[in-house]
Amino acid sequence: MEEEQFHEKKRDLTEWELEEIEQTIQRAFKLRKLVTLTLWQNNNLHDKTGLITGTDPAQKGNVTRD
Repeated sequence: MEEEQFHEKKRDLTEWELEEIEQTIQRAFKLRKLVTLTLWQNNNLHDKTGLITGTDPAQKGNVTRD
């Protein structure tokens, strides 16, 4: 029997959603809070948990974490 592969479709976020995520990340960085981010990689969603150690305002969407 042939194995089926199911891939989630990447969803484009609205400007409002992106701003909310950016504010949440900035708050977590300032307060040193543990966060879980859901990232899109290889046609799948993956959860990453850690501390935000820095952000680059010039490159929205890119986050460094421990």
